[in-house]
Amino acid sequence: MRRICDEGKCTACGACVQACPQKCIEKIVTKDASFYYSIDEKKCISCKKCERVCPSLNSPIFNKAKKSYAAWRTDSTLHFESASGGIATAFYEYAVTQKMFFSGVSLNDKFEAHFKLTDRVENIKDFKNSKYTFSFASDIFDEILNKLKCGYDVLFIGLPCQVAAIKNLVRITTVKGNLITVDLVCHGTPPPIYLQQHIKAIELKQKQKFTKCFFRDTKFDTSNFVYTLYTHNSEKPTYVKFVDENDNYQIGYHNALIYREVCYNCMYAKRERVGDLTIGDYHGLGKLKPYNHEKINVSCLVVNSDLGMNFLDEVQEKVQLTLYERPLTEPMEGEHQFNRPSVAPKERKQFIELYGKYQDFEIAADNTFYKFKQKNAVMKILHVKQIKLKIMKAIPRCVKEQGKAFIRRIRG
Repeated sequence: MRRICDEGKCTACGACVQACPQKCIEKIVTKDASFYYSIDEKKCISCKKCERVCPSLNSPIFNKAKKSYAAWRTDSTLHFESASGGIATAFYEYAVTQKMFFSGVSLNDKFEAHFKLTDRVENIKDFKNSKYTFSFASDIFDEILNKLKCGYDVLFIGLPCQVAAIKNLVRITTVKGNLITVDLVCHGTPPPIYLQQHIKAIELKQKQKFTKCFFRDTKFDTSNFVYTLYTHNSEKPTYVKFVDENDNYQIGYHNALIYREVCYNCMYAKRERVGDLTIGDYHGLGKLKPYNHEKINVSCLVVNSDLGMNFLDEVQEKVQLTLYERPLTEPMEGEHQFNRPSVAPKERKQFIELYGKYQDFEIAADNTFYKFKQKNAVMKILHVKQIKLKIMKAIPRCVKEQGKAFIRRIRG
């Protein structure tokens, strides 16, 4: 087996899988249950197409941000049914009106996240809500290229490494249609087997089978990051865990303990972006300029190219969006992922060692995450979150604004 790029740089985007005419690209699983791609030299004809499209070997063009907005769906129902501000859903709905094809991610019956390419409005509901696990984008690369060759326009919304992959594939392909890309602010993705093993462990404890999983359940307000599991045809979740309630997967994900190793060296975690547009949760809202509008479930929307700006203008004509232009650097100073990759806590090393030994997510997590669980338990007993909220509510708005203005002056 011959590697296409260094193991530590392979994001498993799947561009090489799509490009190879011999289908000789194989998946090599690592000790942390993630994987990278290598070449089966017995089948290889040395065409080098896999190397030509690999984003780690051929970096895509990065765009410098042009404008940034605090954004959300104007319709309050649609707004709060979505993770963050519901901007991705708005883009999907616009694509339907224009007879564009668009991509989205849904969980299958094995709780694996797979991309789908569609032009049908009924598929949008499956794409809603965040999926905090690795997603397989190569499923639809061939479909995207075929649609573009036929002259259809395609909207691709995915992680930056996946956007880079499809852009590199389009670069070596003659197409007639336009590709509009939206990259998501990504902190990292866990290997898919972690989620599967976690859900299986809960099923064994509760003696029931789950068919649906949500990481930001709309029944509890998506800003609360409530993780839920549902049995077949159930309207209410059987398993409900808020972000601070000691669910192993929640702890692992939100504390950067369980991402794929390559995520901690992400080449896309910077202010220059590969997508025409960038969307994510808005952190740091109001830090650089006074802001007196909606603060719950607000998206950060960054425009990175002229194509992205034109697309956003067209969306606004068809779909109701609320946009407030913000200082260009505000979301970038508030979100570390615009400046550096996620940093692994020291406990990650022990987690990986235990996972490598037992090949069991729950065993590794139970024996590694106890400090995080103790902290959550203490904070819950002392009602730290509620006390903080009461204090913040008691402070007059004018005092808060004066404090923010003082901080802005110090920063210069």
